[in-house]
Amino acid sequence: MLSSKLRPMARSRLRVVLASGLACWLVACGSSSAGGGSGGTTVAGTGGVPGSGGAGGTTLSSPAGGLGPWSLTADYPLAANDCLGTPPDFYCDQQTCVASSGYAYCIGGGSTSTYYSQLSPAGMGPWIATADYPEPVQEASCVVNANSIYCVGGRIGATYTLTADVYYAPLLSPGIGAWTASTPFPEAARDLQCMVDSGYIYCISVGSAAYFAPLSSNGVGAWAPTTMPPAGTRCSSVAGYAYCVGQAGCPPNGPASDCYSPSAYAPLTASGIGTWLRTSELPTAVSAMSAFAGPYVYYLSIPVFFAKVSADGIGPWQTTTNYPDSLYPANCFSDGINLYCASGVAASSYFAPIGAPNPQAFQLQDAPPFPRSEYLMPASTREGTCSVSVNGVGAGAPCFGKNIDEAAVLTCGSEVSTPSGCKTTVASADAAYNYDVTVWYPCKGQTPANANCCFLPALGYPDPFDAWCISIGSNSFIIAQQITMQEGQ
Repeated sequence: MLSSKLRPMARSRLRVVLASGLACWLVACGSSSAGGGSGGTTVAGTGGVPGSGGAGGTTLSSPAGGLGPWSLTADYPLAANDCLGTPPDFYCDQQTCVASSGYAYCIGGGSTSTYYSQLSPAGMGPWIATADYPEPVQEASCVVNANSIYCVGGRIGATYTLTADVYYAPLLSPGIGAWTASTPFPEAARDLQCMVDSGYIYCISVGSAAYFAPLSSNGVGAWAPTTMPPAGTRCSSVAGYAYCVGQAGCPPNGPASDCYSPSAYAPLTASGIGTWLRTSELPTAVSAMSAFAGPYVYYLSIPVFFAKVSADGIGPWQTTTNYPDSLYPANCFSDGINLYCASGVAASSYFAPIGAPNPQAFQLQDAPPFPRSEYLMPASTREGTCSVSVNGVGAGAPCFGKNIDEAAVLTCGSEVSTPSGCKTTVASADAAYNYDVTVWYPCKGQTPANANCCFLPALGYPDPFDAWCISIGSNSFIIAQQITMQEGQ
């Protein structure tokens, strides 16, 4: 009797489960790469596996703005306090971080504590405590202007009460000076996204309103209403323009998986935010952190997307190196050289160089033709200890997880399209969970619309499972399954 099913391993580290994307379905599958910097397999190729409809090989060098491998860096000293809910509605106290003049400054996280760290090509340096914030805040929106930091709103205390409070302080290079109260925001708004340009601060609230005000050494001046973006809640300013991406466009009564997000941009002026224009749509429905670095915007879903911004809007989105181990990147910021993400979870703060090649990244070659391809999860070699037990005999079995960097690479393209299929052993990190599997690509029988291949573990299952096989070389591929947000929790 079969005593267990294919199932993912329970995780021990704090993370948010996000829907996964494995398909190279952007910009003609050209110069982008998806993968993780903490390991993986490099397989170059010039064609697809038989039956795969492969789109041809590409190079593995990162395009301009692409992320190199992620590396561990100094732990943020203030651990996340309380985490509530279940994925995808998962919520933790978090600090707010900004970068300025070679230093990172982080405020709050359900606490009055603030810290700073020196940034370098080697990552973040030791975190040093500096002037306490006037109230225990999280999710305040902070900007830097003329060597001062300004923080607006957020949630206060254990009750997470929204606040309209505004405080500012001088940056001491390094460190933060004494905080001073300034003109409150016109409303206690949630999820504020504040930007700065030419001595003005512009703040956008989710589903509420947008305001702007002048900045000076005396704090924030009078707030005035300005125009809201048509969609998008992750906003930042670059060279005189505001850019907003992510988490909008949900249909009435529709599932979260349908929240595709039209991106928008607008000029920033002394009279407020100008006319909003639509630009390249973010090609994923996943809710994730975004960060800006110079002329690039990064959306840290799985896979990680990035695009170049300009006065003409947001350019084509491409994929780049995945965040390590699918951990939720809590607070990400950049000095223009690296992208840094500071986490209160031990051994979970990382940085990645911008524009550096990543020879460990996968290069996917064929695209699933069906919607929601971003929810594909690959069969893993390291992510799980899945197993089956039949009549007292145990064996490993495929786990499906969200990190393509841990995908099981099958190198039997010459046999996979034959009637007998590809029979191979997948080696796991723990040899006790190695598993034998047969893959048919395409399936021997009729294949549903959301699959192009089938796989059958050697033990415990009478019938093959439907899957999607994705080429990574002329003779290599990975297998994945399409999993909804609910099934992937």
